[in-house]
Amino acid sequence: MKQIVTKMDGRERVVIPVEFRRVLGLREGDAVAVRLDRGELRIFTRVEAIKKSQEIVGRRTGGVRSLVEELIRDRRAETKRH
Repeated sequence: MKQIVTKMDGRERVVIPVEFRRVLGLREGDAVAVRLDRGELRIFTRVEAIKKSQEIVGRRTGGVRSLVEELIRDRRAETKRH
């Protein structure tokens, strides 16, 4: 991956180079996820953050359970009890 040196602006914001913004499809006002990981600042698009979350859940559930379906089933059962 290409590395580009960038600077913090006068408001202490890090500028993401235009080349990277284009590759990521980022536009002004887009939401991004930011994570500090072992001294590295990682920036993810919202789509990539969701994919990573789904991968983590999939590994923990074996990819065969639907947590959404379990939640719905639990809520319905709870509603019937009350």
